[in-house]
Amino acid sequence: MDPTTPPHWDATEAGDIILGPGVPIDHRTLARRGYVHRVKFVSEGNQRVMMLGTELPYVGTDWDFELADCTVDEHGRLITPVVTCFEATRAAKVQAPVPQPRTERTEGPVQIGALTRLIYHAVHKQ
Repeated sequence: MDPTTPPHWDATEAGDIILGPGVPIDHRTLARRGYVHRVKFVSEGNQRVMMLGTELPYVGTDWDFELADCTVDEHGRLITPVVTCFEATRAAKVQAPVPQPRTERTEGPVQIGALTRLIYHAVHKQ
């Protein structure tokens, strides 16, 4: 939550790191992790309300979901609707068939046969 203390991104015991709204994350780290959660507090009348968001590379932070729509997986990771969509998209890309280059069959034997006939006729006509 403190922008002056950067998180240790590669700590194995860290799990999901939740950042405050002003805590920077460099683009490479965000791209490698895929997403990062953020938390902020907003005033609603005389109350402070906690909002949870998920930041994606090249997209920004989506704050538009309810805490009730979130779950925790068997590893203790927070799963927001944004993470669910992100992981489904990533899984679809992995499962998508890789286009294979079109193999064009050359007419090798026919061309060689035609060339052989031309050579044969040329040699025997002389």
